[in-house]
Amino acid sequence: MPFDIENVRFPSGTGACSGTLYRPAPDRVTGAGVVLAHGFGGVQVGGLQRFAIPFSEAGLTALTFDFRHFGDSSGEPRQLIDMRRQLEHPFGRSTRWTQPGSPSGAFRSPEAMCT
Repeated sequence: MPFDIENVRFPSGTGACSGTLYRPAPDRVTGAGVVLAHGFGGVQVGGLQRFAIPFSEAGLTALTFDFRHFGDSSGEPRQLIDMRRQLEHPFGRSTRWTQPGSPSGAFRSPEAMCT
């Protein structure tokens, strides 16, 4: 397999988000990465894997995750759709596995792309 899959958790508010990290094989690492998130009401197992795998096969580190209150992430009440809380999501924490010095190489933080 040209990539590894790892289940990860990272802090978010008073809880934790659940994610899946797709790391390319060492000989395929490009130093780039992508964070894939579902839309409102969705979960990462609802189809994000089919996008993460081709990215990882192409040498990019890919991270899928569930927002707070959804899927395997913590948060009560469950299935809460609250735009304010979604915007508070700590994307920087979700990318710590893809920072320089990690096995997957460098990654440009989503905060730099969203601000």
